[in-house]
Parts: sequence; C-alpha cells; structure tokens
Amino acid sequence: MYTKFKYLLPLALLATMTEVSAQVLKLAGVDYLYYPKVRLNDDGSSLQVSFQELNSYINIPMKLKNDRTFLVNGVQFSLLEATSFSDSSTNEYKQKFYKLSYSFMVIHRLTEKWVLISRFSPTLASDFGDKLNSDDFLMQGFLLANKQINQKLMAGGGLIYTTRLGKPMLLPGLQLKYEHGRHQFFTFLPATIDYNYRLTREEKLWVGFKTVLNGANFNSSVDNFYGSIPVDRLNYVVANFGPTVRYRFAKIVQLEIFGGFNAMRRYRFEDGHSTVHTYSSQSSSSFSVGLTIVPPTKKSASQNQE
Repeated sequence: MYTKFKYLLPLALLATMTEVSAQVLKLAGVDYLYYPKVRLNDDGSSLQVSFQELNSYINIPMKLKNDRTFLVNGVQFSLLEATSFSDSSTNEYKQKFYKLSYSFMVIHRLTEKWVLISRFSPTLASDFGDKLNSDDFLMQGFLLANKQINQKLMAGGGLIYTTRLGKPMLLPGLQLKYEHGRHQFFTFLPATIDYNYRLTREEKLWVGFKTVLNGANFNSSVDNFYGSIPVDRLNYVVANFGPTVRYRFAKIVQLEIFGGFNAMRRYRFEDGHSTVHTYSSQSSSSFSVGLTIVPPTKKSASQNQE
C-alpha cells in the first residue's frame, strides 16, 4: 500500500489545496474554520462582520494498469456563514453560501524524476436562493509539472485557474518541497507556505508554522446584504498565518489544528448592474480544526537512523 501511495506524492502536494496538505494525501475529512467579528474599515455604519466555514471532502485514488498513471475522483461540500452586527441595532444579518464541487485529477509519471499533474473541478457556488443558472457555475483547475531533484528536494510549477484570490483568475503556480530528518518545508505560491517539525520518532506529532491565502466566489440572490450593501455576487479573500499542530492518533486518522491571525479580510460585492463595492476589515485572530483520513505511514531512511 505504501508503494502505491508514494507515487501519489505530487498529488498530495498540490491537489485541491484545501483538502490536501503538503505532507500527505487526504482521503477524506471534515474541517471547521472561524473568523471572529471585526469592524469594517472606513464604514460609517460601524458594521462588524464574522465568518465561519465548514468543509467536508472525499478523494478516491485509482491506479491504471500501466503503473504510471493515477486517477483521483473527489467531491467537496462547503458551507460558509457570514454574519454582520451593527452598533446601532440589535439585529444580525446572516447569509449562508454553499459550494459543491467535483474534481477529476490525472497524475502521470513521465520519467523517474518528472511527473505531470492535471486537474479540473466544475463547481457550484451560491446561496441557492433562486433557480440554478450559469452564474452559480465555476470551473477551476490546474496543469503542473514536478521534478524530483534529489531525495530531499522536489520543485515544480505550471498554471492554475482558481478563485483563491476572490474572483476566477489564471495564475502561475510555483512549488517547492524540502524534507530532511525531522524537518519539512513546503511552499506553493500564491497559496501556501508551510514548515513542520516532527516531535516524535514515528510520524505521530508535528508542530509548525503556516501562512495560507484563501478566498472564494459565490453567486447571491440577496438584493441587500449586511442591511444596506447591494450584492449579486460575493468575493472574499483572507490571509491567515500562525502555528499548526498535527497529531495522528490512529493509523489512518489525523487531527489538525491551525490558529493565529489574518493579515487581511477583504470583501468584494457586485450588484445586479455590475457595480463593484469593495470593503476591508480589521485584522483578527482565526482558528481551524479538522479530522482527516490519511494513508498509513512507513518509516523513512532518516527515521530509521534516529
């Protein structure tokens, strides 16, 4: 089983960016993220806004007969709840957004060192307040190539089409993974910078530090959101940074905790006339916790030498 999954390493590094971490392919899981209420900047109504998000996903890998190609089918469901509070009123304005996506990924080993990865993900992202239409539909994906430079270092890059910066954009993607002894470092620009240190001889407990840029794009049927803001589409972007803890308390079950601060929380609303209203909020703390199902591990050569 380990032999099968070690060839999925590039997929584990890049796959969906939210469901898959830099260290291991996540077969299934659920996670919760919370952003406490903070004031909007330059807003005369003194609105405060909070967000919470619940994600669930499953990824099913399958190896083809040529032993060089893997297919991964995945499904993700996300619920985002945004709440606004006003100093001048006891009322709260709540709005729920949903995202349902299917992903199909192909990972093909070109040579012993080069791997090509492609993924496309049709997505529905909306409050589903009206009948479905083309505005509820998004397409995301990427095309990437990785090279295993040596046993410690892997690098790669390509193109990604994503809503990670709020609205759909075609962006270059650059990634680097370095692993030596108890240290792991992974970066995938423009999304993630992640460092982890293994505290135990076995791969049970890791601590580290991570920076993540995240965002989304939702269609909305609400004429006025936050009480007065006209909205037909919501974009948001948030950058989080802080410490992380990963603990594997069973062979295939892992707990992940990520807390810290966000450097920016920006919201972009479009009304029915395509007029754009942009808001930012003050920085705040943030917190996320998740449970994941992962493949069993096998001791590496560096672990055996410890």
